[in-house]
Parts: sequence; structure tokens; C-alpha cells
Amino acid sequence: MHSPTQTRSATEARSARRENGLGVYSFKHPCESVCIRGRSFRLRSNPSVCSVPPWLNFLLALLLLVTGIGSSYGFAAASGEDLDSTPEAAEPAPDVPPPPRFEDEIVVTATRTDAAARTLGNSITVIGREEIFASGNRTVAEAIAAAPGVQVISNGPPGSVTGVFLRGANSEHTLVLVDGMVVNDPMSPSRSFDFGNLTAGDVERIEIIRGPQSTIYGSDAIGGIVHVITRRGEGRPRLEAEMDGGSWGSRAVRTAVLGESRGWRYACTASYAASDGYSAAGERYGNTEPDGWRNYGFSGNLQHDFNERWSLRASARFTDGRTGLDNFGGPRGDDPNYTGDFWQASGRAELGYTHPSGRWTQKLAVARADTGRLDRNEEDAAHPGESSLGRYKGISERLEWQNLFFPHPDHVLTAGYEYERERGYSSYRSESLWGPYESDFPGRSAGMHSLYLQDQWQAGGRFFLTSGLRLDRHEAFGTDLNVRLAPVLTFSNGDTRLRGSFGTGFKAPSLYQLYAPATLWGPVGNLALQPEQSWTVDGGLDRYLLEKRLWLSVTVFYNRFTDLITFGDGYENLPESASSGLELAGAWQLRPGLRLSANYTFTHTENLTNGESLLRRARHTGSVEVEAQPWRGLHLAGMLYGKGARWDMDYSAWPARRTVLGSYLRLDARVSYPLGDTVELYAALGNLLDDLTDEIYGYGVPGRSARGGVRLTF
Repeated sequence: MHSPTQTRSATEARSARRENGLGVYSFKHPCESVCIRGRSFRLRSNPSVCSVPPWLNFLLALLLLVTGIGSSYGFAAASGEDLDSTPEAAEPAPDVPPPPRFEDEIVVTATRTDAAARTLGNSITVIGREEIFASGNRTVAEAIAAAPGVQVISNGPPGSVTGVFLRGANSEHTLVLVDGMVVNDPMSPSRSFDFGNLTAGDVERIEIIRGPQSTIYGSDAIGGIVHVITRRGEGRPRLEAEMDGGSWGSRAVRTAVLGESRGWRYACTASYAASDGYSAAGERYGNTEPDGWRNYGFSGNLQHDFNERWSLRASARFTDGRTGLDNFGGPRGDDPNYTGDFWQASGRAELGYTHPSGRWTQKLAVARADTGRLDRNEEDAAHPGESSLGRYKGISERLEWQNLFFPHPDHVLTAGYEYERERGYSSYRSESLWGPYESDFPGRSAGMHSLYLQDQWQAGGRFFLTSGLRLDRHEAFGTDLNVRLAPVLTFSNGDTRLRGSFGTGFKAPSLYQLYAPATLWGPVGNLALQPEQSWTVDGGLDRYLLEKRLWLSVTVFYNRFTDLITFGDGYENLPESASSGLELAGAWQLRPGLRLSANYTFTHTENLTNGESLLRRARHTGSVEVEAQPWRGLHLAGMLYGKGARWDMDYSAWPARRTVLGSYLRLDARVSYPLGDTVELYAALGNLLDDLTDEIYGYGVPGRSARGGVRLTF
């Protein structure tokens, strides 16, 4: 039996786990010493976390082997040896694209305008639709997990709470956009976003911007942005359908209608996905009750240019998911009738106008996102006298007015105004051996007005500078000012790019952190909270070699976070933390129809107040991916992904204690083959090494799996 205090602590621990515990707990950094900004911190030693993991040695050996083979190929080509009989054979196969090129990639998230990536100092990763399909990923979280500077964690099977760390920042420091709509949950205690039900079937591309972006996006973009852009209609009307099934009773169906008719461009996608699942509490801890998942989704886009001056853009998305949950991770964590429902409905409409002079365009947009959660745990034989019911509803509404000015061919000015209002409420009821418990969060709201200005300037087609500032005024804490500078210098005929950026960011306190009512155990909300702050500096070099068949990139970064909001005697601003690291990435078209890509990220995090590290951030992550087309049509792909050791908390013990999660290596493979122009077959294999190392301590992870399906286009 537990005391009331223990019961309350266990409830808070479960709530923390539902939020992935990101940034709430910390622990001693295991390395012997570290130096940040000239200060040396002497810490404990733990080779299990600080030493280079075996999987990283394996990746490095594989890279050295491939590099040696590729270097021989490159040297032979440079020496004039006849590697291919015809010049056409030197072109990459159509289904295996060459490495990304600065001059070809257009991104919209970094500046809120269409901009060539080569002109931007941001650290950007773009994942396209074909790359998502080739990898076999079903969700957005799976699609971005292997990107540089990104770490994804989930507490169980599909549909479970899933968070994203960008460069070691907390998951609530990631702003998530879907077609320009902010979808972070206002009623999450820290206004984070749960990626568990964000499927990828309707996604055209994903843009990941690392580093603070508050100058143009305001609050929550303190660590970076993940922008999911869904499909757009163009060309002749067509119908697509996709069906697949596999391990754990997984099945999925997707249909899409897209095209263009009489100037109206449209795209609509409907999807269903489900799985019988496996135990969220971890089968290797003796838990056998499977936790299933089902997800319904719909998205739509509509675009029309009425004439040269006026245009309309509208988009909408709906998600409805249900996931099986368990009481906690680890031994005896199973609960057969604990479920979590999630739904979100969002929409955005934008009216565009271009002045007859062509020097001024403006966009007026309205957007709304409604997010709801229902956690239900009924009494059962294994948990007599215990039940709970939690309801949570959050609404975010935005008004956006953006203006683009073209005063000179070398300048693009962006100026805008935004107004955001969020509101929410929640209720929680539970029964236990200690009696009933109730906790209500009455309907509360908060608003924020914002002004921003940005200048994109170039000189001679070689030097580019993006600068900006933003002023936000929040109803609770007042004003906040943020700035950003991002220069780029290109040389060697554009084959080399030197870039950097400096920026500040902020995160406003959430509704719950501000207004949550006090309990019998003390205060919770705090109206005196100040926004969390950050500043970041990074720099990088991108280089093409071997006639642009080889692309290499290196980036170093340092992030500083202050006034972080934690829960002690209620919510309060206390610690400072920092993260720093190195990102390496490359892509190589070794032969026609054969491409190799790889990346590695080193991330060091630390709570600067007490010298402790941040939870669940691995120091080492990396991946190697090979794509091949042995003959026309057949596409083979394989990815080896590794994550190093990291610290976590063991909540199955009382009191909770620190524990080390081991490093792991995951190998995935996929094959696809078209049967004519309308039918394509595919199969995917996951976790071929059957590595069952915990992602979060005590929670289940997928073992070896397989699935296959068919995609139709008419």
C-alpha cells in the first residue's frame, strides 16, 4: 500500500511520463570533465556513457570502407579511366536522386518566403515524399528520427506519446507546423506536441530548422521547427490508393484524390492505420498485454489564383487516434483497459494580394487548431478499486498579416503582425484505496500581439544576409524582444558555402503553468513566471566534390537556455542549461543507381546550475543509408541507425532513481518494384538485428518486423 503522498507522486510521475519527462529531471553528467565558455566543470566518470559505443565504431569502419572504394572510383574517373561506355551512363538513375544541391532546394519555413537554401544561414534538413516512401516510414516521427541533430523518443507502441529533441533542447522547445498552422497543444502542461498520431501518408515534404526561430515565429520555436507540408494538387486529376499489412496485426489504407481543374488545385487524402500492438510496459519485463492503436486521418488543400493580383489558399486536417496505455513502464506495469484518445482538427485560410507594381505582396490568414485528449482507466481485476478519467481540451486561434516588399533587386523585406489567443480547460477524476481525488482546470485563456521585421539581402550573388527582429507582448508577462543574424558566403563557383547564424528565442509560459489552481499539497500555477529564453550560435561549411557527386557538410553549435520553467514549490523559473555539439552529414552518388548518405551528431547537454546532464539525450547518434537501383524500376534501400548510451529515470522504484540506457543499433530495409505505370509493390523489414534496448526506461520497443503492400495510381 502507498501513502497519499506516494499516490500523488506516482500520479505526477505518470503525468511526467505522458509528457516524456523532457527537461523536468536532470542528473550528473558522467564524463570526467567538460569546458564550456572557458569554464571547466569537474564531474564523475562513467565509461558506459562517455566512451564511444560499439555501434559507432561499426559505422565508422563501414564509412571508411565505402570511402576507400569511392575514393578509388573518384581517382579512376579523374585519371580518365573508362568506367562507363557512354556519357549517358554517368547520369544517376532516375529513381535514386543525386546529392542535394544548394541552388536547387527551395525552402519556405526558414524565412516564411520561398527562398533558395544556398542563400540561408540556417541549419536545414528537408525530407521529401519519395524519401519518406523509400524508407518505409509510416509516421512523421519515424521519418525525421535519423536526421542530423534530431532525437526522437516514444514510450511504447504506435500512437504512444512521442517527443522530439532538436540539438538537445526540450521537446516543448520544438514548434510544430502543419501547412503553416501551429499545432502545439495549448493544454499540454508545457505546450508540447505529441507526434504519436501524426502520420506521413499525406506528407509532401518535411522541413526541419534547427536553432531558435522566434524572430518570425514567436513563442515555442526556442529549439527549432518541424514543418510538415502536405501534398498539393497539380496536373491532371488522379486517384491514388495504398494498402499494406504486417507484424503485430498492423494494417493501413490510404486514398488520395489530387489534381487541377479550371484553375483550382486540390488534394484530399483519407487514411486509416491500426495495429494490435505490444505491451507499452515492455514485454521483456514480464508484461504480456498488448496495447493496440488505431488512427483515422483526413487532410485537404485547395489553391486558386483568381488573377494576377488575388489568390486563395486553404488547408484542413483532422486526426482521431486511440492508443492502449499502461500504468507505468517496467515490471507489473500492464493495465488491460487503460486507453488514451487523441483528436485534433486544424484549418487555415489565406488570401493573397499582389500590388500592380509587383513590389508589394501581402497575405491575410486566419488559423485555428483544436486539440482534445481523453485518458480513461476503468477498474479491473488486477487493479480493484482503482479508476481514473481525464479530459483535456485546448484551442489555438491566430490572425496573421504578412507583407513582402521588394524595394531593390538585392533586398526582400518581410514585415508582419500576428495575434494569437489560446484557451483550454481540463478535468481529472480518480478513485483509489485512499479515496476519491478531483482536479479541475477551469477555462482560462491568454493572448499575445506580435510585430516582426526581416531583411534578406545579397551582394554580388555570393554573400547573403538574413536579419530580423520581433517584438511580442503577452497578457501575462509583458514584452519580449528577439533578434537574428544569418550570413552566408559562397565561393569556388558555388561549390563551397560558409554559413553561420546567431539568434535568440523565447517560450511563453503555458496556460497550465500560469493558471493551474493550487492543491492540498501546495501551489501549482504561477502568474509571476517569466518566459524561457535561449540564444544560439552555430557555423558550418558545405562542400561539393567529384563534379557534385559528393556533398559534405559540417556544423558546430552552442545553445544556452535560461529561466527554464520547472516544477518545485509550484512552477518556477530556476535552472540554466546548455547544449553544444557537432553535426556531420554527407551524400555520395557512387555510381549510376547507387547512392550512399550518412550523418553523425555529437550532443553534449548540461544543467549549468548544478552540473547535471539532461535526460534521454544521447551524446552520439548517427546513420548510414544506401539506396540502389540494380535495374530499372527495382529500388532497394537499407538504413543502419545507432544511438549511444544516455541517462534516464527508473520510475518503477520508490523513490525514482537514475539509470543508464544502453546504446543500440537498428537496421531497416525496404524494396519496391513497379508493375507498369499504375501498380507498385513494396515490402519493408524493421529492426532486423532485433535490438530491444529501451528508448525510455521500462517501456516497450518494437522487435523484428515485416510488412508489405501495394500502391496504385490512376
